[in-house]
Amino acid sequence: MRLIMMAAALWCATGALSAGPRGTLDVVDAVALAEKRLHGTVLEVESDHHKGEPVYEIEMIRGDTIHNIVLHRMSGELLSDTRPRLRRLRLRWFRGDEFRRLASIRLAPRLMEIGRRIRGRVTAIDYTRHDGEPWYDIRIESAAGVAEVRLDPFSSRQFALSASE
Repeated sequence: MRLIMMAAALWCATGALSAGPRGTLDVVDAVALAEKRLHGTVLEVESDHHKGEPVYEIEMIRGDTIHNIVLHRMSGELLSDTRPRLRRLRLRWFRGDEFRRLASIRLAPRLMEIGRRIRGRVTAIDYTRHDGEPWYDIRIESAAGVAEVRLDPFSSRQFALSASE
């Protein structure tokens, strides 16, 4: 745990991680940190509070199982790493070799590219199904408003869902 905290502090100091509002790690940095340090594929990210502290709750694939991790938004410290009690039920949600194929995906570089192109900040990620197909729904906030982008996890095809001011 201390190793992860030190790595996040080092990355911030060297400029490898960018700070979000008021010195917090942004969602893309949290995804990059989780993927690099925990060797997994992120499925979902939400901002929340844990014991009064600002955190990111991240659901990710590690090895052959799903993990729920909590990262501190200020320091990048790993606060918890658990396996959901209903993981067998959640695993049935994946079809065929989808789970294995997902385990090799690194989402952070794709999120960085989308943020750069839209000139915004990724604020939430949700792995879901639409018409039976797997997608990432990505929320991006910018000076122009809020955009929702749908990303195919395997081909990186992107579709703009909506934009609002």
